[in-house]
Amino acid sequence: MTLLPRLHQSIVEAVDAETTRIARPRRWLLPVTLGALFATAAVATAAMTGVWSPDPEDIGGRALAVDASAPPAGQLAALGVLRRSATSADRDAVALASLRYAPDVVRSNHVRRPGPSGAIIVPIVHHDARMDALGGTVRTRNAICLVDGPAGGCTTTARIRAYGTGLQRGHTYTGIVPDGVATVLLRSRTDGKTVSVPVHDNAYVVDARRLDVRPAAPRWQDHKGRPVAPTPVPRAGDPDVTAICDDGRTLPIPATARSASNFPCK
Repeated sequence: MTLLPRLHQSIVEAVDAETTRIARPRRWLLPVTLGALFATAAVATAAMTGVWSPDPEDIGGRALAVDASAPPAGQLAALGVLRRSATSADRDAVALASLRYAPDVVRSNHVRRPGPSGAIIVPIVHHDARMDALGGTVRTRNAICLVDGPAGGCTTTARIRAYGTGLQRGHTYTGIVPDGVATVLLRSRTDGKTVSVPVHDNAYVVDARRLDVRPAAPRWQDHKGRPVAPTPVPRAGDPDVTAICDDGRTLPIPATARSASNFPCK
């Protein structure tokens, strides 16, 4: 994230802020053992109806807006976890406890819980972040949201390819990386040594007290220990992020835009 130009950083922060505002009052959830039984039934229901729509009672009384469409081909190519079939773990009580806070509209058939934490990957159709001072709205199409209980944020496929993404709740940090990354190299907070963290389902989970989870640049390796180079965001800008101006124009946000003064709606 620190490699993003300042304007893009403000956009990401705005999107994240809008996402975390969707938090709703907590209600008691089913125990995991019962939730797992309902999750198994939910997988079967999705197969019969074509789209998984969780019972509002399982997600705090919320009627989640869902979409039956698949993520775009580029997103599926970048994240193998979205290509695999859903399992009961993707729809158990732990996953549902986070899904209640996800932004609409969710591509629910592709919600995945990739690791042992409560974090889930939630593909959504689009996400809008209003920026009054800049005279427009930032629209993120085909966003990938990472949600862990009331904490959450959204990003794009291009940014995951370039930087990865992650979310910290308490001391637990869940990171997401693109296909081809088998291990992530992080620095130990105690002795400064490099620690190799394995990746499963495009995700890794670490204790943020022990490891520096926000390095200046990603350090990735493939399954043979060879470096994996991130894919830079195109200079023309992230193809999934556009500015919808108050005067009706829809414009790209170039990667060279570094301040509010050259936000395209200004």
